[in-house]
Amino acid sequence: MSDWDFLWGLEGQELLDAMATGATYEEWALIEGLEHKDGETTFFIDEFHGDIALFIDGENISSKYAEQILEIANDIGTIAVAKVYGLQKDECTKKWTEKASKKEIKDIRLCGKPEKNKVDKKIIKDMKKVILDHSWINTICIASCDGGYAEVLKELRDLGLTIVAIATKNLSHKLKEVCDEIYEL
Repeated sequence: MSDWDFLWGLEGQELLDAMATGATYEEWALIEGLEHKDGETTFFIDEFHGDIALFIDGENISSKYAEQILEIANDIGTIAVAKVYGLQKDECTKKWTEKASKKEIKDIRLCGKPEKNKVDKKIIKDMKKVILDHSWINTICIASCDGGYAEVLKELRDLGLTIVAIATKNLSHKLKEVCDEIYEL
């Protein structure tokens, strides 16, 4: 029996994926559903095959919603990119750092002088970059209530992307108008 016997019977993209990762789709499905010993679910983030980019405004959404946000995004599709943003010296957003490391979310901490909409501007810049670098992404999820993202999200929707907001009850009317789907935390 060879190390490659698990490839028997696979075809097309499934064969290529299994050769590249050493796992079949069924095995990845099993991995996705695994739970940690502490009872927390492991979420699957696949940069090269995922179809969703998730951006979390840590200034606007509490870290207590981390798992719920990931569950919603995973129900929609496969996460390719997951990032949470906050200021380095902001005590409220520092709670996201611990959650992010446990959940495979990239924690983006901005330093320097505080300035208006600093985090928002960084998220908008990263949204545009992710879409350029990951042409296979077809859904943008924004976890925020902030209407400041409406303009860029409208542009991305006009390019054919699906726009999803994951937010608390106080979601901005401007943001509601540009979203294809809205999930309430």
